[in-house]
Amino acid sequence: LPELLANWPANTAALEYYLGSERAWVFVIDPSGDVTAHVLTDEAGEPISSRTLVARVGNFLGETRHQAGKMLRQHAAGVGFDKSWQDRLHEFYKILIPESARDTITTAKHVQIIPHHILHYFPFAALVTRRDDEERISIEMPQPRFLVEEDFDLCYAPSLAAWDTLRSASAEPIQNMNAIGISEFDNAPTLPGVRKDLENFRSAFHEHPLQTLIGREADEPAVTDFLNHTGLLFVATHGMNIADQPLSSFLLCHAGGGTDGRLTAAEILQHRINARLVVLSACYS
Repeated sequence: LPELLANWPANTAALEYYLGSERAWVFVIDPSGDVTAHVLTDEAGEPISSRTLVARVGNFLGETRHQAGKMLRQHAAGVGFDKSWQDRLHEFYKILIPESARDTITTAKHVQIIPHHILHYFPFAALVTRRDDEERISIEMPQPRFLVEEDFDLCYAPSLAAWDTLRSASAEPIQNMNAIGISEFDNAPTLPGVRKDLENFRSAFHEHPLQTLIGREADEPAVTDFLNHTGLLFVATHGMNIADQPLSSFLLCHAGGGTDGRLTAAEILQHRINARLVVLSACYS
């Protein structure tokens, strides 16, 4: 860590979160590489316990599920859309990015988010930095300002060490392009968007060596073999997260060769991934 901070890149800030046994913290690294620690506080300015923060984030994430269906029912009932989301995302903004840390990130051109615990699932880019208080009709959504709209690049990494490894990697151009796409499943909803993804992929990279694994041919053994390919690997399919058994989380393939069609994180970890860049277009990816 001292070596990383001594060679901190210019115009870059980082927010690293830590949910301890009692309190929650954010460590802020400014563009000069100096670190300050901030206790996360609630709306009353009191330290927010990690347990409370985890519960609030969990409840919020749970309520965002199946949002399109909820909006359809609200519209059909003539009650108008729920607009409380901007208030909640603004509250989370004030909790997760304390006022004492905001000046630091606004002076940077690049802001790195290092989440912890349940915050790995939280959409920091959607934090509302400025509410929209304009009067609107019942079926019109507010238009607040989001964190992703601020004047810096917003990036995520699982740790500072992982981020440092990635940024110091070779930047040689990638030549080989590989894509896996599954849109039809035996026991899961179809994913029509995958077909468009693959069309875009071919259009963008048609001048490069390109290999695709599509539809029924994308059974688990074939997908596993694709992990050996070099270059870019694009994977579009269903993804499932199993929070209390993360290594059992999986990408859904077709069954074949004695496999169940669920390529788990544990199974992926048993293989060397030769791709320079992997793009996962799947839920929970």
